Amino acid sequence: MSKNKTNYYYKSKRYKMMKEKLESEYGQELVIKIFDKANENLNNLYKKYENVSKDEKFHLYNSILPRIAMYQILSEELNSDKAMEITEETVKDVCTKIGNILGKITSLPGMSSLFLQIFRIKVKKKFGDTSGFTQKFYNTEDGSLRFDTQKCPYCKYSKECGCPEIIHTFCDSDIYNYGNLPKIKFSRTQTLGTGGECCDFHFKKVKKKNIKISEQ
Repeated sequence: MSKNKTNYYYKSKRYKMMKEKLESEYGQELVIKIFDKANENLNNLYKKYENVSKDEKFHLYNSILPRIAMYQILSEELNSDKAMEITEETVKDVCTKIGNILGKITSLPGMSSLFLQIFRIKVKKKFGDTSGFTQKFYNTEDGSLRFDTQKCPYCKYSKECGCPEIIHTFCDSDIYNYGNLPKIKFSRTQTLGTGGECCDFHFKKVKKKNIKISEQ
């Protein structure tokens, strides 16, 4: 059975800021129309993919399909360029807030090492084979965390739903989440979503504040 998410976008904190910005630019009537149609579109996508595994559904229902469904309706009601602009802005706004919280946590004594330990466990558990990912982890001697994502459901379902152009917004989430942590340097030179052979993640403890990451 698929989840009943009829009012997903009205309830989601992720889309509250988007709603306010759209209302200021286009008015409440159009925004209600967009959100209602997006909810209907999302429910249809939930039904389409209701038979995927529980672990894969975690990503599909909570992140992938909601962004796809909203982007498709924004493109329909506004235009594709505006839809992309709004999607990118929303990702930046939401994930920058998450990054700021992580920054405060990892700046505390001993927390940068603990973060890397917990993050390794999380990646293996929530982003493993049963969730639709393929990961390759590397042994390191400096306490850093290195792994390659070789298969990604965010890429897969964005393409299946006819929206390959939004894959990079999922990749961008990592930049805003981890790209400015005070004691951890996040680097990545390529992603599957932008034509790379893999997503090569590298997290390393540093003494000086990390200003920017390397990504092409």
